[in-house]
Amino acid sequence: MAKLPGLLKRGGVYHLRVMIPLDLRGAHEGRSKVIKTLKTTDRQEAALRGVHLRAQWLARFADLRKPADCTLSEQRIHTVALIPPATDITPPSKTMRHVFHQWKAVGDRSEDGNRACERALKAFEDNQGGLAVKAITYAHGANFRKALLGGKLSQKTARDYFVWVQALLRFAQNDLGIIDRNPWARLSIEKPKTTPRRPWTLDELRLLFGHPLFTEYRLPKDPKAGKAAAYWIPLLGMFTGARVSELAQLTQGDVFIEGGEPYLNITDEAEHQQLKTGNSRRTLPVHPELIRLGFMRYWQGLGGASQSPLWPYLPLRKGKPGGYFSQWFGDLRKEVGLGKYPDFHCFRHTVRTQLAEARYPEAVKDRVTGHSVRGSTGTKVYEHTDALIKEAVHSIRFDGLTLAIVSLPRCPT
Repeated sequence: MAKLPGLLKRGGVYHLRVMIPLDLRGAHEGRSKVIKTLKTTDRQEAALRGVHLRAQWLARFADLRKPADCTLSEQRIHTVALIPPATDITPPSKTMRHVFHQWKAVGDRSEDGNRACERALKAFEDNQGGLAVKAITYAHGANFRKALLGGKLSQKTARDYFVWVQALLRFAQNDLGIIDRNPWARLSIEKPKTTPRRPWTLDELRLLFGHPLFTEYRLPKDPKAGKAAAYWIPLLGMFTGARVSELAQLTQGDVFIEGGEPYLNITDEAEHQQLKTGNSRRTLPVHPELIRLGFMRYWQGLGGASQSPLWPYLPLRKGKPGGYFSQWFGDLRKEVGLGKYPDFHCFRHTVRTQLAEARYPEAVKDRVTGHSVRGSTGTKVYEHTDALIKEAVHSIRFDGLTLAIVSLPRCPT
């Protein structure tokens, strides 16, 4: 099939651009072009629809150029021709399930996001049935909201479900053009008040690191723990403030020695690695306490294959490398008698709080934890930062907490 003029893709959905001739732009409010959605993500289908739609517009242009001295009947025909060609080429029976599949096919969606959206959609279908998208009204949204809040779901989960279905309706409107407006635009579920994350207390750290895993190197059998990763990742989190996924995806090459000093490179250079933002990319000195506990001996025992994982037995979750480890760490917290908080992410708050109490500049705290460095202060810190970052990381300490030196196996597990 020959290439269709004006076929373009926006947000994963195909559109048709038709240029308006110069002599006819006055009849189109001065516009030079029109762009209409073809309501499909499939190129072949878009080409077929585009040919039909383009023919409609070309016929319209031809009608507008017809002589003015035509019969009254012809004038009426010309008047009708001034109405823009029909572009509603999506059958009215399209359901939210169809929208979901179109949404999932567009962009780089994570598996977690896809599953969460589909769970929300199923809840909507269980409550409202397989309604055609065009048939969904404000009342359907109000009823769905009432059902979510009146069921067994927490308010947070109910809100998440509602927001996902609203997102599909916005996609149906803005990207697919199935509906002209979102009937749920004025509906919402209030965001529940959540307990803010906080630093770990000394008593909580004693509970965690008093577990036989940390006192006797008794590694868990749960595959999600990743054997040696179960021991080292919490310690690294406590002395770096790094995110769990940043630590879970480390390679052996991300640990290196320069000028006699060991460093940890948090990066997304390897194919399997990903970072939350570009500012998350950073290099941190290995804390002296980690060296004392044997982290560098562990690393040396692996052999140093640069692209090989630092944790050979740790499974990485697609789209969220630390997902499986986080699940296991939650079980460990329950085992030692801790509640929902503090969680692994609270190590970041612990480190940031210590640096704040030591009066390190905001930009130094951002550099250590991988946040965006803001303003001119951040620029100045970047210019002469190595010594300051090293000093800041080495300042992290937990007075009153004794970490036992354990006997590490010759061949790391």
